[in-house]
Amino acid sequence: MLYPAETFIKLIGTNAAFSRWMLTMLSNRLRSSTLSIREKACISGRHRLEKFLWELVQTQNGSAQNKPIKIQMILKNWEAAQLLSLTPQHLCRLIKQLENEGIVMRKNGWLILSDPKKLWRPERVSHELS
Repeated sequence: MLYPAETFIKLIGTNAAFSRWMLTMLSNRLRSSTLSIREKACISGRHRLEKFLWELVQTQNGSAQNKPIKIQMILKNWEAAQLLSLTPQHLCRLIKQLENEGIVMRKNGWLILSDPKKLWRPERVSHELS
C-alpha cells in the first residue's frame, strides 16, 4: 500500500500499530541483508553453491530429496556467479568438482542432482560462521 509522504509521516507518529509494523519490516530487511553479507564473507564459494542448489531443490521438489532431481537453470552462468559472489570461472570449476564427485551432472541445459542430500548441510556451514 502506498501513502503520500505526509500521510506516511503522520501514521508513523500517531498510529502505534502501523509504526510497529514498519519497524518490524525494516528490522527484518536489515537482518536479512546482514545475514546475506555475513554468509558471503564467511562461507566458502563451494558451500554457497551447494546452498543455492539445495534451495532450488526445495522450491522445485519440496521435501523429496531422496531421489535424483532435474533442475533447469534459468540463470546464465555469469548471473548465477554474480548472485553467489563468485567469478564465472570459479563457478564453472566448482560445478566441475560437483560433477567429478558424482553429485551433479549437466545435460542439455539441465542440472541433474543424483543425491540432493549430499549438497548443503546447515550444520557444516554453522561452524564456518562462528
